[in-house]
Parts: sequence; C-alpha cells; structure tokens
Amino acid sequence: MDKLKLYLSEIYHVIREILVEKTEMFFSLKEKGIYVLPNFLSETHCNSIISKFLDITDKSNVSNDDTRVFYAEKLIDEMDLVLKNTQLNGLIKSYIGPFAKKSTMINNTIYRDGGLGSGGGWHRDSALRRQLKFILYLSNVELSNGPFEYIEGSHKRASKILLSKEKGLKLRTQRFDTLPKSLHSKPILGKKGTLIIVDTSGLHRGMPVLEGERFALTEYIFDFKIPQSYAQHSR
Repeated sequence: MDKLKLYLSEIYHVIREILVEKTEMFFSLKEKGIYVLPNFLSETHCNSIISKFLDITDKSNVSNDDTRVFYAEKLIDEMDLVLKNTQLNGLIKSYIGPFAKKSTMINNTIYRDGGLGSGGGWHRDSALRRQLKFILYLSNVELSNGPFEYIEGSHKRASKILLSKEKGLKLRTQRFDTLPKSLHSKPILGKKGTLIIVDTSGLHRGMPVLEGERFALTEYIFDFKIPQSYAQHSR
C-alpha cells in the first residue's frame, strides 16, 4: 500500500508538471532535492525578525534545545518578505501544485548537553508525498551552531525504497536513529539571510548545536492541507 501511495503521488506530479514553468530552482529540486539562495534577505530584516521573535517567545512551543513560534506569519509583519515573494510562490505552484497551503515557524536552537538539534535527528517530513520547505537563516550558521544537513537525492523514490529495505522498515517510516554509511550528508553553512529551498521528503536534520545558538525561519508548504500534526500547535 505504501508503494502504491508513493507511485500515485509521483504520477500526479508527472502529469501536472507537463504545463508548469520549469526554472533552475525547479530542476535542482527534482535532481538534488535542494537549492540554496545566499543573500535572500538583508541583515537588517533578519535582525528585526529575531527581535520580534524574542518579544513573543512566551507564545512558543518549547522542547529541550529548540524554542519555536508557530504561525509566525500572523505575528510578525516582515513575514511578507518571504510569503509574498513572486519567485518563491511560482516555485511552489510548479513543484507542489496550485492547492498548496503554507505556514511559517521561527525557532531558536541552543546548545544543551545531549541535544539532538532542530527537528530531533534524521527524518523525513513525509515519506510518500512531496513536501517543500523554505529555511531562512536569521543568524550566521557555521558547523558549530547547528546547520541544516541534507542527503541529496534521498527524496527520490528509488532512494526511499532502498533505505526501507536496508533498514527493514516500512516505506512510510519518517524517523531514523541511524543511517547507512553509504549515504553522504551535506551541511549547509551560510550567512544570515541565506535561504535553503528543500524537498523535505528527503532525509534531513538540524545538526546538534555544539556552541552558541541558531535562529531560523521555516516556511512549511503542504500540497493540499495543513496536517493535523502541525495544525495542533498553538496559534
């Protein structure tokens, strides 16, 4: 049943993509699962978003090392710089489809002993369908303060099926304690204002913070509706 759902999702996108505009970003997502845009947002705007985030963290959802504010688009005016960007919205329509739903989260990940980093370790946001994220670094991100890490090509059907067989897990499995050494990950470093566009049906994580902290904005893009698992977060 899992394979059938995965095949049906792929068939839907193959048919839909016949008439869509295909840009460099689109082809990079199809092949690698990721595309990086440096200097997408100015340092001034990044600092302003962080300042407003810190003002409203009493409304956040907090885990061990990762403080989050969900539905940030309802709270911070600067979100329009990302949410209403014509280029990005065009990509959403071409890669995800015309019925996509969006919501934005801002988080602050800090060092804590035993912390797993943003996202809580290696995972897929979805295994049987496409999902898109825009991850905007609001602070400078180096290896030491929890960069986003991705395994290129792991969003493809063949990679998903192979991993499920190797691990003896269902194809729908989203979280993994360990990964085969044959899979090579790539940490994404960048200055504040760097935008990461990524298909998060591929394997990814926020690396554990070794020192300092990381601020980031994440826009979730779902194909038809916002899942209950996300919608349950406090608005």
